[in-house]
Amino acid sequence: MRAVPRDQAAALAKFVVAIAGVGLLGAAFAIFFRFAIDHALHVVFGAGDILSAFRALPIGVRLLVPAIGGLVAGLFGLVAARRAGGHGVAEILEAVALGRGQPSIPMALLKGLGSFSAIVSGGSIGREGPIVPFGSGVGALVGGALMLTPVRVRALV
Repeated sequence: MRAVPRDQAAALAKFVVAIAGVGLLGAAFAIFFRFAIDHALHVVFGAGDILSAFRALPIGVRLLVPAIGGLVAGLFGLVAARRAGGHGVAEILEAVALGRGQPSIPMALLKGLGSFSAIVSGGSIGREGPIVPFGSGVGALVGGALMLTPVRVRALV
């Protein structure tokens, strides 16, 4: 069995720590996002889920709430799309595949707020969507902070 040089072993250990850190931060964000949605439904509607919340609302309000939530979500998305780093999932995949572009945590959070607004107001979008841009932003940030090779940063993203 051949011995691994010390510098390669250290680089691999740093990469493993980065993988664990990105995974933990992505999971923490996912848990927080789901908790925030559940909490908002309890505070705003006094219900444990969106269906129970809407059953208790008058018909006119059932139409108005999703429209307002969609407007707020659209405004967040518009602001994020006009800024540098306002990547969506397709752009993140392209950045990884082609090795260009840098996912942005602030833009991921901005779009996450839009998703939050849409979900809490009855919009039919998934709770998982904001996790991808946030996780990729964390991967880029951690990879850059640890001065990993571009190939390993792309793997983290």
